Amino acid sequence: IEKNNITEKSIWEIFTNGLEIFNKEDRLPYDKLETEIRNVMTTDVSIVRDKDKLNHAIEKLSEIDEKILLNNLEDIRTFVELKSMVVSSLAVAKAALIREESRGSHYRSDFPEKSGQWQKHIVLCYKNRQFEYEIENVAQVSDKLKEYLQLSINKTDNN
Repeated sequence: IEKNNITEKSIWEIFTNGLEIFNKEDRLPYDKLETEIRNVMTTDVSIVRDKDKLNHAIEKLSEIDEKILLNNLEDIRTFVELKSMVVSSLAVAKAALIREESRGSHYRSDFPEKSGQWQKHIVLCYKNRQFEYEIENVAQVSDKLKEYLQLSINKTDNN
């Protein structure tokens, strides 16, 4: 995965991509799209999850993403907020689909057990409306950080 920092250029590309669709028809009110995103996340990506629900959520969120159009320049803030909301929702659904285990309060009914294999981070990169991902091992806390944390605990205990 190519990991890029957010730059003025990338922000401008997002903005100009929005302007390319500026004159399209079939717009839905932003509040309706926000409600659709919330409903999909509540129904399919809540605490109890499974492969079918997560795939359904990814499909529906991708459809919603296509509907989020820039109505006019005064709506730019809402447009960017909705785009961020749908991309964040897609990231959560995609990561949950990749992680084939139950962990914490998130239960995969098709993978009910916690797995030591999944002591890993899922790193997602969103590019051209697609996610790429890598799975990375969880780094061990360094001795220096442990020492710092212990000093902070001791300092708190002494106050």
